[in-house]
Amino acid sequence: MSSREIWCYIMYHELLDRSTPFAVTRTYRLGHREKSAAATSHRTLEAATELMTLAGFHPVAIDEIATQAGTTRPTVYRHFGSKVGLFEAVAWNVLATAGIERLDEARQLEDPLEALRKFLTANTRMFAEMGAALSTALDVSRSEPEIARVLELTYFGRRIESIEHIAGRLVDAGRIRSGWTKNQIVDALVIFTNVETFESLNRHRSRSSDEIAELLIALSTSFLDIPPGDASEYGNRGRVPD
Repeated sequence: MSSREIWCYIMYHELLDRSTPFAVTRTYRLGHREKSAAATSHRTLEAATELMTLAGFHPVAIDEIATQAGTTRPTVYRHFGSKVGLFEAVAWNVLATAGIERLDEARQLEDPLEALRKFLTANTRMFAEMGAALSTALDVSRSEPEIARVLELTYFGRRIESIEHIAGRLVDAGRIRSGWTKNQIVDALVIFTNVETFESLNRHRSRSSDEIAELLIALSTSFLDIPPGDASEYGNRGRVPD
């Protein structure tokens, strides 16, 4: 089971625990052992997230996480497979709290233009929700191979996969200006959705996340093939109300 599957498993069982006793039939009730395992995984994940956040996203000793979670080192490894597996689950937990699911919803929208617009907006909002957490983790990754690997599996891998998906849909729909290739569009969107781009505009230009989203949507028209009458609508529909 991957770290993302582990995270989904934990969240699924947490939702079940919050439901009423009558929300599921007796046939589908969890056994005591499975519920206990889910609870242990959840405590461990929350402990690891808290400790790593306090440590500025530097790696934390497994023994320290186990103590905080009220469990043992072997149990942590049994649930998460490895130290990197646990750190990856922490990354998914942080990204989920910041609303990464909105990016997944955006890329699946039927209209590829709408998908791009919503994706750019959701991405800036996620960065705003995360504050300095992601940039801090990126700084740490330069000297911590374990953190670098986790970011490659989560932040970088997921983002670039989504960008390639949207760029491919734009090309297939004939929405790309002549002279642009899919790879060039992917490169442009990598720059648009980079946390460094967001922080430069947010911190040094005092732009809000909504203003940044509007700017990126407007810039994306440089490679989009949109009829003149629809171009302003594309930009205006990118505006996000307070």
